[in-house]
Amino acid sequence: MTSVLLALLAPAHADWPAGAEIWPALYVDVTREGFASFENIARTLLPPTFPIDSSLIDQSGGASLIIIDVDYSFGVDNLYIIPELVRLTIDPQQGYLDISAVMDVSINTPSDPALLSVDATLGFFGLFDWDVISERCTLYVENARTTVTARIRLGLLYDRFGQQVLTPEGHVKFDIAIEDIAYTLPPLGQEDLHLRSAPGGSCIVDDLVDLADDIFGLDLVEYLMAELTPTLDAQIEQAVADLQGSLDDSLSVLVIEESLDLLGAPLDVSLEPNDLRVTPDGLRMEMVGSFDSGELPHPCISRFDDGLSKQTIPAYDPRYPSIGQTPQGIPRGINALLNDDFLGQAAYAAWRSGLLCQEISDASSSIDLPVPINTSLLSILAPGGFNALFPTPAPLVLRTRPDRKSVV
Repeated sequence: MTSVLLALLAPAHADWPAGAEIWPALYVDVTREGFASFENIARTLLPPTFPIDSSLIDQSGGASLIIIDVDYSFGVDNLYIIPELVRLTIDPQQGYLDISAVMDVSINTPSDPALLSVDATLGFFGLFDWDVISERCTLYVENARTTVTARIRLGLLYDRFGQQVLTPEGHVKFDIAIEDIAYTLPPLGQEDLHLRSAPGGSCIVDDLVDLADDIFGLDLVEYLMAELTPTLDAQIEQAVADLQGSLDDSLSVLVIEESLDLLGAPLDVSLEPNDLRVTPDGLRMEMVGSFDSGELPHPCISRFDDGLSKQTIPAYDPRYPSIGQTPQGIPRGINALLNDDFLGQAAYAAWRSGLLCQEISDASSSIDLPVPINTSLLSILAPGGFNALFPTPAPLVLRTRPDRKSVV
C-alpha cells in the first residue's frame, strides 16, 4: 500500500539565521513497499502499441540454378507490437534499482493483423517466367511471454576528480543511467504465427512454410524473429532514452524558486533537491529550502526581531529517521517527511515581513471587508455601552503590532 506521511521532525537545538537554507527541509522516501505500487503506474504509462518499421523486414533476391532463375520477395505491412505488463519488480540495491518486467507481447491482433506477402517467380532459359508462389497472408501472434530486465543507477553527479557537478544556476545535478538492458523472447513455433488467407488472396500455410524452407532454406518463424529483434532493440533503446530524459526533466522541475506577495509583504520561497540515494531499504530524495522576507525586518517589528528562527534538530543528528522509518501505525510506502524547522522558518519569515502588521480602516485597507470599519463594531464588545460616546458611527482604525515572532 502507498501511504503519504507528513512527519514533523523535532526537539531541541540552536537557531537558524533569517533566510538561512534549512537542511534538510524535506525527505521523500520510496520504500520497497512503495516500489511495489509502481506496477499500476507502469501499466498506465506503458504505450498501448509499438509500431514496427516494416521496411526493415522487407527482403528480395534471386538465384540461378543452371537453366532456372528464381526471383523472390518477402514483406510485412501493418506490423506492430502490443505490450501487456504482467508483473513489475523493482529491487533497490546500493546505488541502483534492479528492474524486472514480465510482459505478454502480442504481434498485431486477430481483428487487425499484419499482412505477409511472399512472391516467387521461376524463369526458364530467360524465355518465360512462372509465378510459383503468390501468397497473401494475415498474421498475428498472441501473448508471447517475455521478460525485460534493466538496472537504473541513481545518485549525485561527480566529475573525474570527485567534485560534485552543479548546474549553471548552482543546483545539484544527478547521475541517472539505465544500464544492462536485456530481454528474453519465448520459443515460437509455426503454429504460433496464426497465418490466414488475406482478403482477396490466398495463404496455403503448409505450402508457404515448406516452400520457404525447401527453396530458400528459410525457417519462417526464425526469420521473422531474427528480423524483429533489431527493431525491438531499437524500440527499447528509444524507450530507454525517453525514460531517462523524463527522469531528468522530472528532477529539474523539483526546483522551486518563487517570490510571493502576502498582502503587500514580500516572501521568497526556495526548495530544491540536494541529494538522491538508493539503499536496500529504498530510495530517498533529500531537499533543502528556505523562506526569506529580505535583509531587513519590517519596521513595525524590528525592535522585537532577533534575526533567528527556531532550530530543533541539527543536521546529521541521529534522530533523523532512516529511509523507510515511519511512526508506529503508519505503513511504509511513499513517505514525505517535512522538517518542522522549515515550517517554523515560514511562520517566522511571514511575521518578519510585516504580514501581521496591519492597519485596517474604511479609508485604507488592502483587503475587501464585509462590514464597515467604524465605531458600530464596538457594540459587539459591549452592546449599547459606547452609544453616549458615539451617538453616530465614527471612523475606526484597527492596528496590529505583533511583538512576538510566530513559531511552529
